[in-house]
Amino acid sequence: MINSQYRKPLPGTTLDYFDTEEAIEALAPGSYRKLPYTSKVLAENLVRRCDPSLLDAALMQLIERKRDLDFPWYPARVVCHDILGQTALVDLAGLRDAIAARGGDPAQVNPVVPTQLIVDHSLAVEHAGFDPDAFEKNRAIEDRRNDDRFHFIDWTKTAFENVDVMLHWHPGSLNSASPRSTNSNMSGKFTFKGISAHAASAPHKGRSALDGVEAMNMMVNMMREHVPQDSRLHYVITKGGLAPNVVPDLAQVYYYVRHPRREVVKELFARVVNTANGAALGTGTTMSYEVMHGNYSLLPNETLQRVMQEKLEELGGVTYSDDEQKYAETIYKTLVQPSGKIGDQETINPYQRTHGYGSTDVGDVSWLIPTGGIGVATWVPGTAAHSWQAVAAGGMSIGLKGTKLAVKALAATALEIYENPSIVAQAKQELQDNVGPDFDYEALLGDRKPPLDYRNN
Repeated sequence: MINSQYRKPLPGTTLDYFDTEEAIEALAPGSYRKLPYTSKVLAENLVRRCDPSLLDAALMQLIERKRDLDFPWYPARVVCHDILGQTALVDLAGLRDAIAARGGDPAQVNPVVPTQLIVDHSLAVEHAGFDPDAFEKNRAIEDRRNDDRFHFIDWTKTAFENVDVMLHWHPGSLNSASPRSTNSNMSGKFTFKGISAHAASAPHKGRSALDGVEAMNMMVNMMREHVPQDSRLHYVITKGGLAPNVVPDLAQVYYYVRHPRREVVKELFARVVNTANGAALGTGTTMSYEVMHGNYSLLPNETLQRVMQEKLEELGGVTYSDDEQKYAETIYKTLVQPSGKIGDQETINPYQRTHGYGSTDVGDVSWLIPTGGIGVATWVPGTAAHSWQAVAAGGMSIGLKGTKLAVKALAATALEIYENPSIVAQAKQELQDNVGPDFDYEALLGDRKPPLDYRNN
């Protein structure tokens, strides 16, 4: 509801404004100038949005400093951090469940005003780099804490109205707001079952599940010659038997299949499944597989990226102290073919469209709601992702400085969007132009529930 009683044209422009002072003075002359600033903000909110039949009574609450009546509060938009903001969305989801249980229409429960959820995706660092298992331990912490986090966000972005944009960041070895696409991805665990037997005295009675895995891997490796150049196929054997003298009756291999286009990923994954079927047939074993996850490619929104680039450039990069400089130099000596040099963390990379061959669950979000993201130097420049050097730097003051820069850039971007609603309109139009009128989201994961225990082998 937008009221019109005190809406007036702003002279010399095509804009309108709401004359809150007139509304207050009509009730109590001389009161407007005595109101605290925050009360004036609340008063303008009432003049804009309050039910006309309740407006005078609501304004009198402010004029007379009373708290006898409730009145509506409609900010222009709500900006939420993902951890805190998700709790509000969980409450709304719970209300929907309650209404549905009573035969009502759950789709009627929505945020009343536009809402923006900022996704802060960073790696928890609780084990330092001197621990040889630091990366695996920290990654396990992150997986445990965030397994269901993005799945819920994926649901809310289509379930609720009035969610305008998504902002996110990722740790790295440089500072960049360049529009960066990623690969789409599907993963699956392929389990082979055979017949156990003594590998020396009765091998003819056994059928090796590990043979099935190895035969599958051999065929996938041969397949690499006949896939699009941008494809990525990688695997790890998660189960292979327990003793050399026992023919293993159970073996498993975990595959990732990537390509910039999700349609190609689906085709390649189907071919990988065919190799598994052939391997089972050739080794006399049986095979089953489980799709573990699927990600769309990240679809950058340049309307948002240019705002984020501007804010990063205004803030500048990360400057090391003398102790941090020495630490960085020590780390840098351990890097293999570093992609940058110490000092790069002080600069902001030039704006240019790029493509990364990794994958992210933010990709799905980006095809449904305008999404902007930045990378910030929380590691020593030149550090490879998923390395012990990344964990080591991320867990000390270098990582904290980068994190603070990311938070400032996200906040500055959100403020710019808040003050200029046209950015949201432009970002939404860009997204619509990019996905096309016929786009219909279909999760690569399929209809299954997310396998939250995917790290268990």
